[in-house]
Amino acid sequence: MDKKTYEIGVHGCDDSSCFEVELTSDEFELVKSICDKCTETSTCFCMPTMDIEEKLERTQKAVSLKTT
Repeated sequence: MDKKTYEIGVHGCDDSSCFEVELTSDEFELVKSICDKCTETSTCFCMPTMDIEEKLERTQKAVSLKTT
């Protein structure tokens, strides 16, 4: 299975942690559901939230920004 690089962020009221990880599409779906559940159950500003985003190459980001 092909893997893509993603950035996972964990955010609290006073700090954040972000890291890159390579995942298959099935692994991404699992981690995405965990991120969604964590964020959904966060009921105040200081409770942690999570997000996951595909990490794009720098040139892809530059092209994307120019076309929007």
